[in-house]
Order: sequence, then C-alpha cells, then structure tokens
Amino acid sequence: MASSAWRSDLLTAFAERDIREKSHASLISEYSRLADRTAILNSTATTPAPSTDQEPSKVSADLQALHATIATLRTDLATSQKDRTTLQTQLTTVTTSLTLLQRSSTANLRELDKVKTERYHLEQKVKSRDDDSKLNRKMIENLQDEIIALNIQLNIGEQAKARLKSENEELISRWMALKKDEAEAMNNNSKYS
Repeated sequence: MASSAWRSDLLTAFAERDIREKSHASLISEYSRLADRTAILNSTATTPAPSTDQEPSKVSADLQALHATIATLRTDLATSQKDRTTLQTQLTTVTTSLTLLQRSSTANLRELDKVKTERYHLEQKVKSRDDDSKLNRKMIENLQDEIIALNIQLNIGEQAKARLKSENEELISRWMALKKDEAEAMNNNSKYS
C-alpha cells in the first residue's frame, strides 16, 4: 500500500499543477506570441542589413522563407499544445479513475477484512461446536457403557434373585415337610389320637 501512496501523491501534485497552469493558459499563450515576435524581431535585427549589391527580391524571398518557417513552427507549436491539452485531459481522466479505483480498492480491502474476521469467528464457533459434539459423544459413550454395566449387574442380580427364590422355595418346602412330619409325629404321640 505504501508503494501506491507516493504514486497517488505524485499524481495529485501533477493534477494541482495542471489546474494552476490552466488558470494561467491565456498568459502563457500571450507570452508565447510575444516571444515569437521578439524572436522574429531579433532575427531581423541580427540579420545583416542587405547589402546594396543584393537584389531586393532576394531579401524579400528570405523574409518570406522566414515567415513561412515561423508559420510552420507556430502550427507545430499549436498542434503540440493541442496534443498536450488532449494528453492532459486523458491524464486527468486516468488520475480520477485511479483515485476512484484506489478508494474502491480500499473499501474492498476493508470489506475483505470484515469478511475474514467474520469467517474467523465462524470457524471458532464451528470448532467450539465440534469440541462440544466430541464431548457429548464421549459422554454418550460413557453413559452407554454405564448402562451396559448396569444391565449386566441387573441380569446378575435377576439370576441371583431367581436362584435365591428357587433355593428359598426349596427350603420352605423342606421346612414345611419337616414341620408336617413333626406335626404328624406330635399328633401320633398325643393321647387324643
């Protein structure tokens, strides 16, 4: 991001300079025309005075050639200025587009950071849910193991109960038989029989 900052600063400085120069465009064009006139006057002043042995048509032809050269240079200068203005307009447009894209890019980066943060929080929630699910599965496994152990104990208890019941019934029937025998023996030994 730091590498684009100097570019945007430079482009901003160029745009400000161009705005400043456009406000002085009329002065610059007037100065250019004045400089052209001064150059023409200096060239005619530095041009040696025609000698008396030169023909007036030769001097006139030289002046016409100079005027033609100046006209060509002015045309070239005007074309160059027009091209410069066109390029300056294109540069301003591109600079504006660049600024908008940088703002958009900054906004997109902020949005991307928000999305990354939200994704991180969601990943943490998912991880927490996974941990909870693992803990719940472990608890369920432990409870199932405990249920199995209790069922085994219950089955052993039921088997012991059935065995004890059967032994108890056998003992009761033996005890009843013994008491019956005792009662019969007692009845037989008693005087009322």
